[in-house]
Amino acid sequence: SKQTINHKTHQQLQPIHPTPTQIFIARQLLIQAGDNALIQVLDYLHRHKHTLRILKAYNCELTNKSCLKVAYFIRNQNARNPIKEIHLSHNKITDEGVKAIMDAVEACGKLYPLEMGRAGGWQVVPMWVRLDNNFISPEMVRKLAKDRDNARIMDPNRCKRQNVVGVKV
Repeated sequence: SKQTINHKTHQQLQPIHPTPTQIFIARQLLIQAGDNALIQVLDYLHRHKHTLRILKAYNCELTNKSCLKVAYFIRNQNARNPIKEIHLSHNKITDEGVKAIMDAVEACGKLYPLEMGRAGGWQVVPMWVRLDNNFISPEMVRKLAKDRDNARIMDPNRCKRQNVVGVKV
């Protein structure tokens, strides 16, 4: 049976810095608590108005349930510091989960692609959504590439890993 995050784990998730920029969720925590752990972490960050720039929750047996919460988080994020990378590869995500995330990104309108300040001025950078090695149909990948003006499918020939299906937004 899946567990929820206990008080000790909840204390460990509290950030040292008041606005965390990157979350890497331990695989063991997510396997023990499943989707509920990621949902609780995102709820915590949202409730306390923390910024999330990078989410890494790969190889954790996550399902579409997590994707729905990620999509909610994207739609309700701080527009001044939006998420720039989501890594959910090697999970149990299907077309439904991918569609929820991509719909949320598209709903953010002008947030993506990001314009980030650099020493030499502003730079346009993509939001990376990595979803390889899930249960995403080739039809969904083609649909994303065709129907989304702001989504591009990463070229597997330019990646050193085999069977990569990534989405660059």
